[in-house]
Amino acid sequence: MSKQITDWEIDATHSTFEFAIRHMRVSTVKGAFSGVSGEIHFDPADVATASIEVEVDMATVDSHNAGRDETLKGERYFNVDTYPTATFKSRVARPNPDGTIQVVGDLTFLGVTREVEFHTVFDGMQMTPAEIWRGAFTARATIDRTDFGLSQAAELPGGGFTQSNEIDLAMFTSFKPKEE
Repeated sequence: MSKQITDWEIDATHSTFEFAIRHMRVSTVKGAFSGVSGEIHFDPADVATASIEVEVDMATVDSHNAGRDETLKGERYFNVDTYPTATFKSRVARPNPDGTIQVVGDLTFLGVTREVEFHTVFDGMQMTPAEIWRGAFTARATIDRTDFGLSQAAELPGGGFTQSNEIDLAMFTSFKPKEE
């Protein structure tokens, strides 16, 4: 790069925020949110100064089942009428010897804010044919849904619950230079 770019924006058309949760103790239900936006401050030469702010439009949930999506948008789960977005705002980025980055910050979901640590991989930078720099991160975390006020799942006759408390999160984030 001739000029070091450090201020970026999330490229929503090439980014997703995904989730996976165990269902009935035997299967995993996955879904994604296509409405992802935000800003990133990132200098590959100084990873420790990185910061990210992400906003997820909860109404863009897609779990490959329209009925389930409507249920997820309702009051029992995402309550999108009251809480249309979830946000993540980093506080610290810690580079690891293996090249990964631990990004610690505040996740706000259903009006509740909790500290979450994302295990992050910088996927690299590439110049496009239109001569615009692009970069990407992959970030993963696991949260406990009850920490955000989601009620305990229904008990199963043989033990366990209809949904696990643990939810795996994954952000596949493409970014481009921030437009001035």
